[in-house]
Amino acid sequence: MSVGTIEKVVGTVAVMAVILGGGSYWTGSWVEQEFREGAAKATKQGAMTVNVVDYQRGVFGASARTDVVFMVPFGEDSSGAMSITVPVIHSIRHGPLPALTAAARIHSEMQLTEEILTRFSELFGADPFESKAPLTIDTVIGWGGEKRLHLVSPKFEALIKEDQTKVSWGGLNSEIVMSAGLTHQKGTLEIGGLSFIKNDDDVFQIGRITLKLDAARSERFEFISTGTTSIDLNKLHFRGIADNGAVRGIEFENFRIKVDASIKEGALGSELKFDADKIIVEGRTKETIERPRLTFQLENIDAGAYEAILQAMQKTLGDQIEQEDEANQGQAMDTVLQEQIKVLLLRQPALSIKEMSAQWPEGVATGNFRIAYTGDGNPHPDSQPLSSLSGDLQLSVPRALVIRQMSARISEEVADALEDGEENEINVGKKTQEEVDKQMAAMLKNGLFAEKEDTLTVDARLRGSELNLNGKVQPLEILLGLLPL
Repeated sequence: MSVGTIEKVVGTVAVMAVILGGGSYWTGSWVEQEFREGAAKATKQGAMTVNVVDYQRGVFGASARTDVVFMVPFGEDSSGAMSITVPVIHSIRHGPLPALTAAARIHSEMQLTEEILTRFSELFGADPFESKAPLTIDTVIGWGGEKRLHLVSPKFEALIKEDQTKVSWGGLNSEIVMSAGLTHQKGTLEIGGLSFIKNDDDVFQIGRITLKLDAARSERFEFISTGTTSIDLNKLHFRGIADNGAVRGIEFENFRIKVDASIKEGALGSELKFDADKIIVEGRTKETIERPRLTFQLENIDAGAYEAILQAMQKTLGDQIEQEDEANQGQAMDTVLQEQIKVLLLRQPALSIKEMSAQWPEGVATGNFRIAYTGDGNPHPDSQPLSSLSGDLQLSVPRALVIRQMSARISEEVADALEDGEENEINVGKKTQEEVDKQMAAMLKNGLFAEKEDTLTVDARLRGSELNLNGKVQPLEILLGLLPL
């Protein structure tokens, strides 16, 4: 090879090194800026504080450390708050090498400090994660600023030393894609479950959770997202024994929620659909409710006013943690509510419950409800408070179900009222039946219910201050008769 050729090769390599070095420096600088801005945005959302403690940038990579600070309530009434700091170590590779198809790849691992390990030891006797990182996050940053995150948390089982409560964490696996500027987020989060079980008497158990998100946020609103969010939960079970030995609990089987939200011309509309295969409620009696269904809708909610209320709520919460000045924060929140409710009413908002149904042993109960504001948002001295409301309610309930619910409530009242010696099964049953018959007859006579075969129905229409109940104009106070049910 001639000297001239060698010089050309060396010159080309030098030029390429300068280009790669300069490009890498620019990319590394941009990635660092994205990293720091991401920490600032996470802090601004208020759930935690993310401090960038160290950032060491090299030619084709970087290393960093952040401290994530959580405020955790404590005390019997949760009135206090203490901070827990969790360090996170980040390993960063960035472009512009052709083999690197993304601007940067970041591997982040949550660290267990001596303080956290000491608390684990006090609580469980050992580290339940067995020295594994409780959470790892792999982030891919695209050249346009978009991000793809993969979050993983390992499973564990442990025993709380103090009361021998068994704790099970089913792990976490999540994939989230976020557009540049976080205006659009899409992904799936899966949690293998979480349970606290003590001697089968005290139970808190959540089965496998799948959360799917496809949400967008405009630049105008920081706290409002539109799009679709759904949660599937195969089991939710809470059960506890009170001091008097009474059992209280609730259990959901295959619990599903789906929320759709959209903004059109500044008005927010939202629909929530809920359904489950079964709900079991343990209390005075044990209720089994099959296939409950419910669709809840919000219409014409002023997005700007709603955003202002959410901002005030978050600020109030932050101030309470930092300053513990509840009186002033409550007053500030009331001021915002009074101002923004006037704006909300200008759009004539409405809420409704559709497709409400559930199966009891006595039969199927169905119903729907809608109430809307029809005024101009400005109070008038000569108007009644309800004059700008319009509402409709239809309800169909098995008569036997109403009787059973009334009997359970009244029997306790009767037993408490009887004197010593009178409280026996015959006396309680007789007086309970008499009171149930009396109250049912009064409700039918007053038109609170209409009776058709074995079904009780309600058909109510509110127009201004006039209530039409089952075809008759009634005073609004009669609706209070529904409360015992």
